[in-house]
Amino acid sequence: MNKPITDVEEYLINSGNGLYLVGLDSHTGFIYVDQDKVRFIHADYYEPEKGVVSEKLNSYSPIAHSKYRVIGKLMSDQMIISWLKNERIY
Repeated sequence: MNKPITDVEEYLINSGNGLYLVGLDSHTGFIYVDQDKVRFIHADYYEPEKGVVSEKLNSYSPIAHSKYRVIGKLMSDQMIISWLKNERIY
């Protein structure tokens, strides 16, 4: 479903700090959540000369304009601690 970007941001903040992978209509990137700060990290194809950028989630960027978003959490602080301790990661 095409949720407003404000709903997506609220979902991410409630899902906790960490690094997320996001797939869009025709682009991919990462989302980094740290408390109430949410950044979309991607290769800027609107202005390719910029290269990789970190932008607010609701900025003029592909994630704000995409009708399709698939988001999955890659790593949380606890996952990293467990990995470093050679413990099982859930």
